[in-house]
Amino acid sequence: MTDIWNTLINDYLGRLVSPDWGALIALIPLGILAIVGIYLLWVIRRFAVAGPKTRGGPITPRTPAGVHMPGPSLSPFLMAGAASVLFLGLASMNVPDTVMIVGAVPLNQVGPYILGLGAVLTVGAGLYWGRESMRDYDRTDGRGLAPSPEHAGPPAGVHVPGPSFRPLLIAVASAVLFLGLALTRQLGASLLIAGLIMFVIVGIEWLRDAVVEYRLTVKADATGHLENPPAPRFPWITLSVFAILAIGAILIGTGALPPGSGASGGAPAATTAPGGGGGASTAPAPSGAASAAPSGQPGGVVLKLAAQNIAWDVTTLEAPADQAFQIELANNDAGIPHNVAIHKGSATGEVVFQGEIFSGVGTRTYDIPALPAGTYAFVCTVHPNMVGVLTIK
Repeated sequence: MTDIWNTLINDYLGRLVSPDWGALIALIPLGILAIVGIYLLWVIRRFAVAGPKTRGGPITPRTPAGVHMPGPSLSPFLMAGAASVLFLGLASMNVPDTVMIVGAVPLNQVGPYILGLGAVLTVGAGLYWGRESMRDYDRTDGRGLAPSPEHAGPPAGVHVPGPSFRPLLIAVASAVLFLGLALTRQLGASLLIAGLIMFVIVGIEWLRDAVVEYRLTVKADATGHLENPPAPRFPWITLSVFAILAIGAILIGTGALPPGSGASGGAPAATTAPGGGGGASTAPAPSGAASAAPSGQPGGVVLKLAAQNIAWDVTTLEAPADQAFQIELANNDAGIPHNVAIHKGSATGEVVFQGEIFSGVGTRTYDIPALPAGTYAFVCTVHPNMVGVLTIK
């Protein structure tokens, strides 16, 4: 029963209270794919039940004389493809070293080249779009700096959609999303989530505009006149929500929120005085410092490490090569699970040791096997933003 209770509290409840952001972010593409798939199925169903049954037969549009209607364009599709390559390059640069392509080439090493290709394609698509716009402008009557015509509105039977702030808002959401992808660790994850929430908000507002347009079109089938929706107001509320999301993401990502618990919850450990004379020194050993291990423990070095406010108190540790040692972890975050895992090379490298996850306030001593000389990373498995450098020499 004790093991079951510890599993429920440490593994399941602990992950719920303090989730593994790295694993959740890895699931974001699948969630987006599912949302897009559901939306496409909904659109297909709407098209299947629309048509002659509800609209009274197909309508052949006729452009009135003197009214210029631009033709279809492939520029949005080209820009979307270029942006996809750009996103792929950003995502590839942050995948673990174990993800390979073409046999034995790490994907994160190819990421910068994919990013560069995406940037070139995006610039090319933008130039193509601009050239297409210039050709469309050259076809219009009254070239040059002619004064803008003044009229009461479009001719009868001509529908001109009103202005929209949605492209501006989606650009703001894209900027926050790109910034979250470019940054690393907790700040990048917070901004990425904020950007996705902004995308959802703008998408819902855009769909609402489309519903208004569709209802006006259906109404025009009966009245014979297509009305324009009312002019939009400046999106102060939406921009205010965006500002709150961005500021909240920055505060959470930098650790300003939630507020810290203040003083450390654990007392510093006392070290045994040399000589074995029956006395003990009460001077605490600083975190990250190596001290002599008591008799019977593996190796002769104990490294002190503390976790507080979801961060390590030190980010560098040193231990001797080819000799077993210990890491004494003091978890000073009440109710929050932590552990120590050692990765080869970097935080995304091969795992050479992974300690037990436990909730604070408490202390665990991990027995680390002998490691060859080199550079390692010590990471909290539950909080990948907690990263430090372990030097074995």
